[in-house]
Amino acid sequence: MNPFTLLGCKFLLAFVLLGAQHAGSNLPIPTPFPPPGRSLPGLPIDQPPVVVHGDRRQSSNPRLMKKQADKLAKLAQSISPDIDKVGKGEMPKELIANLKQIEKLSKQLRRELKR
Repeated sequence: MNPFTLLGCKFLLAFVLLGAQHAGSNLPIPTPFPPPGRSLPGLPIDQPPVVVHGDRRQSSNPRLMKKQADKLAKLAQSISPDIDKVGKGEMPKELIANLKQIEKLSKQLRRELKR
């Protein structure tokens, strides 16, 4: 390596370091985030849930529940013969609709019983 190149690299390094030290003395000191004494507003998820006390439960209607249970039982009895037809290669049109109706009625009954 050429001695002039090595001397030039040393001189350049010294110049850059001195220049960085001089330039750094004029920079302001960064302030922490958030600034002291100032708090950020809370997020909704940080707030505790609002609890409402009292009896908000509605009374269940026994007549309606009996009607739903009877309809559910009737639909459930119709499923078995339809499944037999499916085993023979036939697809009854009302099978899917009946299964959806059974699901809907069972959810309604469950909801009524939880009240």
